[in-house]
Amino acid sequence: MLNLPLDTERFIPEITDENRQKADEKYKKLGINPDKTIILIQDSVMFDYRVLKPEFWVKLAQELKSKGYDVIFNAKKDFKGFKSTFLNIMDFVEFAKKAKHIISFRSGINDLFAAMNIDNMSVIYPYNMEVIWADKFFFDNLLNKYHEKLF
Repeated sequence: MLNLPLDTERFIPEITDENRQKADEKYKKLGINPDKTIILIQDSVMFDYRVLKPEFWVKLAQELKSKGYDVIFNAKKDFKGFKSTFLNIMDFVEFAKKAKHIISFRSGINDLFAAMNIDNMSVIYPYNMEVIWADKFFFDNLLNKYHEKLF
């Protein structure tokens, strides 16, 4: 892959003080509390994210908002009336790390989050819509109670 030799040294990127500062500034600019923020990542380059219609994400966002959470989409512009953010990758990693939870359609960003030990996320795998990485928050608050409503 990428025509790299198999013995190429790998490393995990580091989050800098500047990344932390930019993430904090973004939370402040959006007027939201990281401890109450749920980030929804609805797009993917790896898989056809359109298997989940925008209505799915809107219902999910509405459900979360009704429970008192701040819902933020990872998008260049506001998504269907909900706030969004689109930061450079390492600023976004820090932004996501500080959030209460991340719910993501399967994409490459999940690999980076996992490599950096960001475990406050749930990942929806395409085609069979199976949630392959769900923590207790996602299961208790959404999947267990609202699975049929959401899917």
